[in-house]
Amino acid sequence: KIHFSAASTHHLIHLMASFSPLFPGLTAGDSISPDQDQLTGTEGKSVKMKCNYQTDYTPWLYWYKHDSDLQAPQFILRKGGKGSTSEHIPDKRYESRTTDTSTELTIRELYKNLETDMGLLFKEEGSGFQ
Repeated sequence: KIHFSAASTHHLIHLMASFSPLFPGLTAGDSISPDQDQLTGTEGKSVKMKCNYQTDYTPWLYWYKHDSDLQAPQFILRKGGKGSTSEHIPDKRYESRTTDTSTELTIRELYKNLETDMGLLFKEEGSGFQ
């Protein structure tokens, strides 16, 4: 089994939500947070992670993977929020769905070699378009 957690625990894959606006100063009231503190997935199966967000803008919603503090986060995908159909998903093992208030990441076929899927998974919101 694979565990995804918003808390800091050894040997878990962490899910963290963060907000990073493109235009600082236009962010009053913007927020983002994980839907659950902890998720569990099974090797070879799919797992879904969800973050809820609130913003007055039509955001770009980004998912990243972060393996360690010694490496920069790795881009997973970008998806338009609030009804936008724009997206960029290089690896088709990943899928994302968005609504006006949430974004969900699905990882299909969690690798049996967990080093590929392990790391800190987090979501970033940016007001990239309106």
